[in-house]
Amino acid sequence: APTAPAPTIAAPTEAPVAGPAPDTDAPTMAPTPNCNLSERERQQLIAGVLGDVSPREDLEDFTTPQGMAFEFIVNDDEAQLCPDDENLIQRYVAAVLYYSTEGDGWSECFQGDTECGQGQSYYGGKEAFLSPGSECDWAGLACNGVEELQSIELYDNNLRGTIPSELGALLVVDTIELQENGITGTMPTDVCDNVTPLGLITSLTTDCGGAEPLVECDCCTRCYRP
Repeated sequence: APTAPAPTIAAPTEAPVAGPAPDTDAPTMAPTPNCNLSERERQQLIAGVLGDVSPREDLEDFTTPQGMAFEFIVNDDEAQLCPDDENLIQRYVAAVLYYSTEGDGWSECFQGDTECGQGQSYYGGKEAFLSPGSECDWAGLACNGVEELQSIELYDNNLRGTIPSELGALLVVDTIELQENGITGTMPTDVCDNVTPLGLITSLTTDCGGAEPLVECDCCTRCYRP
């Protein structure tokens, strides 16, 4: 009879330890106290919001710029945004632009560039892309008085790859200047739809000039020769 309680006590003490273990990780992460959500709930809700900007299959494929940007937003970004944060979409789109144009190969202000904005840099006073601070402070980006992304000026910085259609989700942007780079492909329709008079973009420039343009763009306000 005295030995019977021993296994009875041992079993319950193991269950609470094993059960809460995954949950004890979540509260130690920033998103849980900030968003009042479990990490899984936060990721699912963010995916739902961003699913209106990018195809869901792209978000789930971490080899795509969209998947890499989603991974950055939900896991790597120190800002640890919540699903209802007003700057979630514009921060995500900025990250998509970075990965779409092979950001790690930029001449300056790539992720982790500790010399970004120093010396005679055009990006004086700005921060490297994907840094923990506001995306409004990232090199080449500028926001209006209510922290809405308003201009993108990343010319002559060794951007490659293509221009993502997600830029079309930035409805307040009035300037996109990406000339003197190595970007190729076609200007997405979603971006062209935001050029005046249809939208607010008054300056859209790329390397779309010359006999062999790098970018096909029928809606650009100015074409540069590559």
